[in-house]
Amino acid sequence: MAAILEPPLQELWSLEGWEDIATPAGGVWRMPVYPWRGNRIWGATARMLHTLRRALESQ
Repeated sequence: MAAILEPPLQELWSLEGWEDIATPAGGVWRMPVYPWRGNRIWGATARMLHTLRRALESQ
């Protein structure tokens, strides 16, 4: 089921973890994942959040 989540960014930053995802070609991608209040924020959304975090931290 799809849902709109609105977690506070500071809370997400403290929850960031990493997951290894196997590719069909036999490789492995290391991807960020955010477990938040029973939800798993992953994939493109987690990647964008991680990129945003890095951009904000570099300012």
